[in-house]
Amino acid sequence: MKIGILGAGFIGRAMATLAKNRGHEVMVSNSRDPQTLISTAAAIGCALGTAE
Repeated sequence: MKIGILGAGFIGRAMATLAKNRGHEVMVSNSRDPQTLISTAAAIGCALGTAE
């Protein structure tokens, strides 16, 4: 399943990690530039995106 998570705070990161660990494709985004999430995406192993 493809899952998009808007918000990369504590809850968003936890949800992304759980989904990724269960084999889902995950993309996280925030209200700022996606480049601010590079370390988060690398740690989780998910893609970066925008709210659009």
